[in-house]
This record gives sequence, C-alpha cells and structure tokens, in this order.
Amino acid sequence: MKDSEKLALLKELNESKTTRKSDEAIAFFDLNYKPAFEKLEAVKKTVSLLVLGIALLLGLSIAPSTFDLSNGNKINVFWLLLLLLGANTFSMALWFITSLMRPSTNNHWHRCIQSIIQLCSHLIRVERNTVIAYQRLHLSNQNGKWITSAIMHSAWLCYLTGGLASITVFLITHEVHFVWETTLLSHADFQSFTQLLSTLPNLLGLSVPNGLEVQLSVISNPERLPALQQKWAYLILFSLVLYGVVPRLFLAILFGIKYKLSISQTIRRSLKEDHIAQREQHQTVVLDPDPNQNTNASPARFNIKQALPSDFKPPLFGFEWASSEVNGIALQRINNRNDQKHFIENCSSYDAFTLLVNGELCPDRGSYRFLMQVAQNSRHFKLLIFGETFKDQWVHSAHSAAIDFDKLLYCNLNKDDQSAD
Repeated sequence: MKDSEKLALLKELNESKTTRKSDEAIAFFDLNYKPAFEKLEAVKKTVSLLVLGIALLLGLSIAPSTFDLSNGNKINVFWLLLLLLGANTFSMALWFITSLMRPSTNNHWHRCIQSIIQLCSHLIRVERNTVIAYQRLHLSNQNGKWITSAIMHSAWLCYLTGGLASITVFLITHEVHFVWETTLLSHADFQSFTQLLSTLPNLLGLSVPNGLEVQLSVISNPERLPALQQKWAYLILFSLVLYGVVPRLFLAILFGIKYKLSISQTIRRSLKEDHIAQREQHQTVVLDPDPNQNTNASPARFNIKQALPSDFKPPLFGFEWASSEVNGIALQRINNRNDQKHFIENCSSYDAFTLLVNGELCPDRGSYRFLMQVAQNSRHFKLLIFGETFKDQWVHSAHSAAIDFDKLLYCNLNKDDQSAD
C-alpha cells in the first residue's frame, strides 16, 4: 500500500494528520489501521478470484455438457455457436446499454460487491467506519464502476477461455460431424450468418466453410467430408477467440487500467483538498489579539501558561502519542478509537489529570470531537500542548470544544520527545 493511499484513507476516516512531513501520519496509519485495510484488500482479492474461478470451471464444463454424441456424432453447428457466443453477446449488449445509463441506474453491481465486503468484514472483525472509508476510496462512484466492469469482463474471459480449452481438447480426441437443420429459417439465412462469422477469420487467412460447403453440411446430406468438418471446427474455435475471448480480454485490461488511474486521481484529489483545508486551517487564528504584539507571537498572546515541572505528574495521558513517557515520566497513550472510548468513559473518575497533545501535529475533526467529549465528561483536567508548530490550531480546537483557557498549558518540544505521534 502506497503512502499516498494511506494518507487518503486517513482523510476518509477523519483522522488526517497532515503536517510539514507526513511520516507521523503514515506511522499512525501503520499502527492503528494498516492491518484492517490489508484484511479488506485481501477480501476484495479473494472475492474476485472466487468469481473468476467459478467462471473458469463453468467454461471447462462446456464440452461435456454441450457435445451430445448419442446421435451418430452429429452436432448442430449453429446451435453450438449460439450456446457458446449467444450468452456472451447478450451480456455484452446488456453491459453496453447499462453503461450508457445514469450512474443511479447502473451501480447495482458494485453495490453488490460492497455488500459482500461488508458481510465479510463482520467475519474478519473489521470496524464499520474502516469498511466505509475503504469503500469510499476504492468502490464508490467511478472507481466502483471501473472495478465492477473489470471483474465482469474478466469473469467472462475466464468462462470463454475455459470453454475454448474444453472444446479444443474435445475436438482433438473425438471425431465430430458438424451439421445444421432448421424449421423456420431458410438456407440463405444460414449462409449469410456463416459469411458474417467468417469475415474476421478470412482476413486472417483461415480456411472456413464457403457457401457451397454450408449447403453440403445440411443434416439431410449423408456425405461427410473430413476436410469440411475441419473447416467447421476452425470456424467454431476462431469465432470463440475473435468474437469472445479477444474483446473480453481487451475490455478487462482497459477497465483494470481505468480503475488504477481512477484510484490514483481520487487519491491525488483527496490529498489536494486536504492540503488546501490544512493550509487554510494553518493560518493564525487570533482569539485574544494584542495589537502591540508581533503576529509570530509567543503563547502569552493566548493567555496560555508555560507548563512547570509540577504539571508533569500522574495521571498523564498522551493523545495520539507514540512514546510511553514524556520528560522521563510514564503516561498512558490514547492512540485508537477503543482507547478514546475507554478514556471518555472513565475520565470522570479522576480527581485531576493532564492530557498531552502533540503541537507538531495539526488537529483534525477527530481531535476536535475527542476534546469536546473530554470537556463534556470532566472539568478537572489540564490540556498541555507539547510543541509549537500547530499550537494555534490546538488552542482554537480547545476553545471550540468549550475548554477554558485557564486549563491550557504550553511546553516547547524537546528533541528527545519528537517521537510523539
């Protein structure tokens, strides 16, 4: 999984950690979300391979189920072509028609894939918000359309390839007499249909039945010429290749490429939007402006007190904090949703505590929600902003979460503590 995809998934999770360097965000993703997304990716691949495997097995069963040699080794050539290419042609036409419709009317297939992944997520115990974030990036809108088309065409490709292999082996090991018969259609209709099928094989220089040979293959004609039977066999096999396998192979590759390009565009667009939002958020927010003070001012501009050594006393909690201590003092880390839920449920039981946040990371909506929940459940705590880069944004988030300024503390980030995440 590429780093850009990890950052885009964090944005979908409302856990974006965009900083001047994205190493912290990637490390946070690897620690908390990477295993879950790897499971979902494995589910998608497993479902796709299962569909392709079933299609291949169905294709391999074509010859045993289609060739009935109980009638003197005679096989109706046009009935065989209808069985081999009729369903494929109908499916291709149906896909083309639905692809021209509005997205609201042709997205039922990738919704089906989403439902399968959601069902499997319960079995592998992946949280719902993680599944939704994965689906938004990989299976929604155009991305879902392209991957669904790629899987569908790949499935038909496997079916036709299996059928081609099955029929080829059967014709190699059995003597077959190709005939045709009809009740409603005329001989001219069959000749026209054969000429239509022969167009591409003729361009490739292949020997296929001509008009006279089509007439000789009528079931009422007792004469069976081996060379003519071979021509019919070539027509059937190459019709399956040229009108079935090749178009499906082309479309499967095309939509596979379009899916990858669409995913890349979605990721770039997501990161660009996040970058713009963060750039706007990084602008200095003056809550208590002092006109006589420089805009690059110190914490005093916000009436934030400098943290004292006495403020670093247990219980200490680090929100999205990588190390297990700060200034040599142990702390409890709150690094995922389960940690947050447990802390919110129990923070009211503490007489007093200090919550540390990393000022080198920009707060996002998830950070704001957490601060608001802390403020709602406890009033006996201090919020210590550890670092300078995004101190203003943390102050703004704390103020928006109804945390009083007298509860805010500030401390410069030492080199030894730059492992905070």
